[in-house]
Amino acid sequence: MFTLLRTLDIYEIELVELDPRRLLSLTDLYISQWPLGAKHRYDLLYYASATLLNCTHLASWDKKHFNQRVERRVSQANLLAALTTFKVDDPIHIGKALGFG
Repeated sequence: MFTLLRTLDIYEIELVELDPRRLLSLTDLYISQWPLGAKHRYDLLYYASATLLNCTHLASWDKKHFNQRVERRVSQANLLAALTTFKVDDPIHIGKALGFG
């Protein structure tokens, strides 16, 4: 436990809790906006979480479900709901965009 707390402190990691109703509501908004639909609910939960946490980037090796096409759709829904948008790409490109490589 001490190692975990020390790591959180060293890297200035802040733990937050999302409102599950708000998270599911945003995911449902995404599902209503395009045919990706309910079969991709788990992927859309990641997008909704990143949105509600005000992330600037979302990194994933899964190019099938985490790509610029889906990013645009999520951004459109976020803009309609007056929420933030973010960039989606693989970890290498996100790292370069953030100046880590």
